Amino acid sequence: MLFRNVLIVLVLATPWLMISVSAKSPMAPGDITIPEAEKKGSKKPPVYSIKRGQLLYENHCQVCHSSVVHIREKRKAKNTGAIRSWVIHWSKYLKLSWSDGEIDEVVHYLNSRYYKYRK
Repeated sequence: MLFRNVLIVLVLATPWLMISVSAKSPMAPGDITIPEAEKKGSKKPPVYSIKRGQLLYENHCQVCHSSVVHIREKRKAKNTGAIRSWVIHWSKYLKLSWSDGEIDEVVHYLNSRYYKYRK
């Protein structure tokens, strides 16, 4: 009887759970651009534009770093060069093999999101 009641509750609650999960999208509108369908026979791959620096940071750095690291009073990074040095240091430490472009994207994301230093 208990199993049946739990099953009924789960079946009835599923649509509400799906609505609440889809409503909490972490990306803001406009972060992803998906092109319209290409003409038949076109060999161009689809183009996707995503805030790459933010994605790299969230996937590799945010495990240890919360936003508190960047907004505390005694910041270690005093300019964009220092931010870049820290990103390089930790990307090497974690053996991420980031390219210069990826490092630049993470630095740009951190500076625009937290630090607001002039370049």
